[in-house]
Amino acid sequence: MLSMSTSHPRDLDWPSCFRAIRASLLLLLAASNAHADGQTDHLSSPTKLNTTFRNTVEVALIKVFERDENLPGVGVIVSGQEQASRPISGNPSSWLMPIHVRYKSLTNSYCRLAIFDDKEETVRVVPLPLPALNDRCMKIDAQLIIDANGTGATDVVQSVRIRSNRGAYEILQAVVYLAHPQSESGYCFSTQASRELSPKDQLIASKANATLKSARSRLGVQEFSCD
Repeated sequence: MLSMSTSHPRDLDWPSCFRAIRASLLLLLAASNAHADGQTDHLSSPTKLNTTFRNTVEVALIKVFERDENLPGVGVIVSGQEQASRPISGNPSSWLMPIHVRYKSLTNSYCRLAIFDDKEETVRVVPLPLPALNDRCMKIDAQLIIDANGTGATDVVQSVRIRSNRGAYEILQAVVYLAHPQSESGYCFSTQASRELSPKDQLIASKANATLKSARSRLGVQEFSCD
């Protein structure tokens, strides 16, 4: 804070005053720039999908799932879009969404990966083959960003909780999606990669990456394949 002085102007050390004022101005300028930079970073790379987009995605996903011939039809309830995350590489305007699908009057429930592009405002669901389309998926415990093929691409593994049809218990399964620029959604499901991950591999991305790298070497494949 500035204060009043009773010293005569000739008594002041002017070089020292100038240096002090210059230092204060530089500090204020640096703080202003840092604040501006922080705002720019926040705006250009949000970490959470805003409420308007979440509502837009919900409406779009309900329509997609209701039209899916492999699913029950109307009465869809979706959740999980609030857990969307940005990919590390690839399309910078996309969001990776772990979506849980339920129905108002049925016990069927599914776990899926949806891709939302907030620039084009489009949403796509990554297809699953019928053997992998489990109708007893109770929850997505975690969604990890991984590099399944060691290419630097943003791949995804979902750790999903499945209700067993043999008893009153649940099992944990890995569902691996590989980046696939030629597909409509940009991703594809890989049985080959999914079956290599045990429950303990689904907790940390680095552990999943290490396990998949070892599996590629053991299987003698350069990259895991899509279904």
